[in-house]
Amino acid sequence: MASALSLLLFATHPGGAAPTTPPPRTGPPAADRPAGDSAAVHLVIDTVAVDGQGTRLIGTDEADLRPGAVGVLEKSVPLVGRGAARRKETVRLKARVMPLPGPPAGAGCSVQVDIEASPDLSGAAGRGGTGSPETVTATLTLGPGEERLVEAYASTMTEGRVALKVRCSPALAQASTDDEAHLVALNVTIERSAEGEQAELLRNQVLTAALARSASIVASANRTLPDGASGDRRYRSESLEVVLSPILFVAGKLQIDVRVGGEVATVSASEETVRHPVEASETFVVGSGEPRIMEIEVLSGGPDEGWGRVRFRVQVAGSF
Repeated sequence: MASALSLLLFATHPGGAAPTTPPPRTGPPAADRPAGDSAAVHLVIDTVAVDGQGTRLIGTDEADLRPGAVGVLEKSVPLVGRGAARRKETVRLKARVMPLPGPPAGAGCSVQVDIEASPDLSGAAGRGGTGSPETVTATLTLGPGEERLVEAYASTMTEGRVALKVRCSPALAQASTDDEAHLVALNVTIERSAEGEQAELLRNQVLTAALARSASIVASANRTLPDGASGDRRYRSESLEVVLSPILFVAGKLQIDVRVGGEVATVSASEETVRHPVEASETFVVGSGEPRIMEIEVLSGGPDEGWGRVRFRVQVAGSF
């Protein structure tokens, strides 16, 4: 939920200006929406650090989300230790926030928060990347104006802590019929490559979907494999389904949820089919025409299957 990062929601930060035009709301028209079940929720999340510099507000992020829609917040939070050493570290924070349907009577909202926090090791001598992530899951039921802290990370190096402070209220406006009718053109390209084989374009197609609705595309192919140990003919069967869901517009950009499912299977005339499932998902925030890429790798069970690995490259771009 921050515009300064690869988030799906607009952010307001100290000294920064909020967007002058609110994003379109998603969901069915207000007359058809069950009260308290699928009405949009206005979420406000403060990221707070407590360390050798005291208690600091890292940023405040806001968004309107319908129950079932997921907001993604990503931040890098610097921490400074106490005492003379004043050791420093940076924590990479990724949180998924989802309003839940049917909050109790009198509650402003029920929200599920899933947090993954990893120390950034790129500055450590001889090391790089991130350390093992700490994960936290919390379900919050908040009354109007109530706020709740969820601790996201506690450092053993600096003794610093990072927390999210969550509060919510009903969204001020709901989707109009025109908002719901806003169609997005989604250009999807699926390519496949494998060891010892030429890369192949499986699908290149433009789909159309309305906000808060889904569109999908299926790509399938068969590839002949060397005969099995018993001389039986066999082939590799590939099937991939890409489901795209444009969720909402934020400050001129679009959030798209992309889910990929399917399988790669080794099929023989006499042996049992060996199946390798494919499952991946990503949330992208893109400008019109801006492409995003998912790369998926599937490994065989061993050389006896006649192939080693298959790579799929899924590229998505939206026009709006």
